Amino acid sequence: MNNTVFNRLAFWKKRREGKVLGVYIAPDRVWVHQAAAEDQAAVEMEFAIEGDWEDIFGKVAKEFGHASLRIVLAPHWYQLLPVDRPDGDDNEVANSLLWAVKDMVNIPVQNLHLDFFDSCLPNQPKVSVVVMDKSELQKLVHGAIDSHLTIEGISIEELAMCHATPKNEQAKLIISHYAGQDLLFTVIRDGGLCMHRRVRGFTDIHAISEQDLAYGAADNLSLELQRSMDYFESQLRQAPVSAVDILIDGANEALAKLVGANFNQPVSAVPHTSVGISFADCAYQEWQQEEQA
Repeated sequence: MNNTVFNRLAFWKKRREGKVLGVYIAPDRVWVHQAAAEDQAAVEMEFAIEGDWEDIFGKVAKEFGHASLRIVLAPHWYQLLPVDRPDGDDNEVANSLLWAVKDMVNIPVQNLHLDFFDSCLPNQPKVSVVVMDKSELQKLVHGAIDSHLTIEGISIEELAMCHATPKNEQAKLIISHYAGQDLLFTVIRDGGLCMHRRVRGFTDIHAISEQDLAYGAADNLSLELQRSMDYFESQLRQAPVSAVDILIDGANEALAKLVGANFNQPVSAVPHTSVGISFADCAYQEWQQEEQA
């Protein structure tokens, strides 16, 4: 396995052919980002998930032609579990983890597809295990192949956030949210994932008006943010995060201003057209950084 955090999760990797698209597969939509080139502006599109994967990817192929896809999956499509790290090399660890997680998920063991990644912090006793239904993964892959698209890599939201901000030796905490999902808290340092946490109770935060954010939502979010920052400092024994970014659709700037009033660190709203496109862009950025390495 590749030692970089994002690339350790290798559900599917294939050599690139032609143009590269960043793709985010949400529960209800597929978001596609094609980076700007010398002769054309960036192209960003969304497609409703209707029908099977061949139908969905067929629509993508009709708009973009043959392309290689770097895909980020929403948590609707996978489960992420913290598990004590077994002894052994990566292959031995993967085999051990298969039996360690079989009773934690509702997927038959013969249909489990998993991979794992470590925190970028040293000497952590647990690994993060990503589990997906193998048959669902195969349907997705074959749908792309049948539409003459090449899947170069598949990863998850938590690791995608490593490419949402420039590398910096100081840790940054990013709060992200796609409509209907739990909040995602990630701490990123120097391009590596130090900590990740899902927070329930905010699935509709994108729909709260600017006027109503002050009536509980911002303070509740501030409380969860403080808990995450305290855990990072006291339990993981790390220096405080240097800044907080918020990537949420809706009244993002108003929310960042309200939350920022409760902290010494700067709290900023991430400029974006949509969270779905931002995750698709993260998928593309991962490929670009690989090419430049």
